[in-house]
Amino acid sequence: MINEKGEYNKVSLTPSFNSSIYEYKCEVPKEVTELSVEAVPNNEKMAIEILGNKNLHEGENVVTIIVKDTENEETLTYQILVQKSSIETNIISSQNKNQNENPNIRKIIFVSCVIAIVILGISFGIIEYKYSKDNSYDEDEEDEEDEDDDYDDEREKSKNQILNSGDKGGRHF
Repeated sequence: MINEKGEYNKVSLTPSFNSSIYEYKCEVPKEVTELSVEAVPNNEKMAIEILGNKNLHEGENVVTIIVKDTENEETLTYQILVQKSSIETNIISSQNKNQNENPNIRKIIFVSCVIAIVILGISFGIIEYKYSKDNSYDEDEEDEEDEDDDYDDEREKSKNQILNSGDKGGRHF
C-alpha cells in the first residue's frame, strides 16, 4: 500500500494467497491512497491487468486482478476487497517501525519473565525454609516439654511407689 506521503507498507491478505482462491480481503488506514499489487505470472505467456487499486476511497474498494493466458485466451479473475478506514491511523506505520527497530524485543521480554519467575521461586524457597525452620523449633520445644512431662510423671510414680511401699511395711519416717 502507498500512503499520502508516497511511503510503502505491506498489507496482509486474508486468506493468504493461493492460486486456487479467487477472493481476498484486507484493511488499510485512511492515509492509504493506492494499493500496489505485485502479481507475478506463472509463465511468460500470461498477461496481468490490475484495476481499482488507485484513488481508494473510504469504505469498501474492489481491486481486480485479471490473469489472461495469451495462447488459449483463458482468463482468471482475482479480487481483493479493500476496506479503507475512515479514521486516521499513523499507528500502523509506527508499530511497524518499532518492530523493525528492535526485532529482539520478544526475546528480551521472555528472558525478563524467566528471570522474574526464578526470583519468585527463590523467594518462595527462602520463605518455605524459614517457615519450616521455625516449625522445627516449635517441635523441638514440644519434644522437650514432652520429655519434661515424662520425667515428671516418672518421678511422681517413683514417689508414689515409695510412699505406698512405706504404708505396707509399716515404716514411717
